[in-house]
Amino acid sequence: MIFYPVEFGGLRLRTYPNQPLGWIGWQGIVPAKAGEMAGRITELVTTKLLDVKEVIYIYIYTYTYLSIYLYIYLSIYLSIYLSICLSIYLSIYLSIYLSIGSDGKG
Repeated sequence: MIFYPVEFGGLRLRTYPNQPLGWIGWQGIVPAKAGEMAGRITELVTTKLLDVKEVIYIYIYTYTYLSIYLYIYLSIYLSIYLSICLSIYLSIYLSIYLSIGSDGKG
């Protein structure tokens, strides 16, 4: 009865705002008061718990830091990966070339 029914069930002869009970019918307590609770929580968070400027600063700082970190990480990773792949490719190519010989007879 706290959460269900989500919509008012019964005859809507007389209902009261933000109240789960009408003359004939019922709505869950949480769905009936959801708007009021959301408003209170939003007001509390934005006025007393968080500073909006600080949140924006942290978001921009984190985004910039992660972008630079990913750029450096990917650059290093790709350079190492490409150098390893190139060295493997060259060693295989040279071993085949040297085993065949320069005249092509093997």
